[in-house]
Amino acid sequence: RIVKSAVQAMGVRFEAFLGPFATAAVHAFIAHPLSCFLYAVTTLVGFFGRMPHMVQPLLQMIDALSGKTLTVLSGSDAFSQTPDIVTEYFELIGRGLRRFPQELWAGQLAVKAFGCAVASLYTELAHREALHAIVRFLGLVVLA
Repeated sequence: RIVKSAVQAMGVRFEAFLGPFATAAVHAFIAHPLSCFLYAVTTLVGFFGRMPHMVQPLLQMIDALSGKTLTVLSGSDAFSQTPDIVTEYFELIGRGLRRFPQELWAGQLAVKAFGCAVASLYTELAHREALHAIVRFLGLVVLA
């Protein structure tokens, strides 16, 4: 939530911190996969995702986070054990689809996320927010 407050307070001036923040957030998430990092990047995608020159750095962040997230969610009970990661990941990919859909589809990120969403249907995930995030993401895929 600190990142959200910083972006709201600084606006486009936060762009100067984006590179160092991206590096730190990705490394921290890979070492310790916590949903707060996905939430922070979702906030950045929401704010900077309509700026054409920011799409590529945002895609790189999403790609790096997706690699670790999809690994975390590959276990048989991973969806039910990490519903916060499920929620924030599908919120992140959904926000990306709303801001720069062509780039997400072209880079196969949306395809990989779709496969993960379909896999979640075969789990015992019973977390309301996580299921809601997955359904919203699938709705965006259908509308795309």
